[in-house]
Amino acid sequence: MTQMTVPAPYELMHYKIQAIMRDNDIPEDQIRYIGEREYPSNFKGHPELHGHIVPWYVINDEHEVPVCDISNFDSVDD
Repeated sequence: MTQMTVPAPYELMHYKIQAIMRDNDIPEDQIRYIGEREYPSNFKGHPELHGHIVPWYVINDEHEVPVCDISNFDSVDD
């Protein structure tokens, strides 16, 4: 029997953001994927991820944040 691996919540958020970015014309100055980096040990939000490699984004062309620190992401129609 094959065991299925369930993605971590931060991985699911990354997939959600990627799908929304793929399916919509979102300007890069609003959100941009910048790759994977280590979650720093001085970040207090997710101590269980210290030292783990996670996806990172730039929000509003100024804030670099790991995906696990993005609590919600929804597309909004104008």
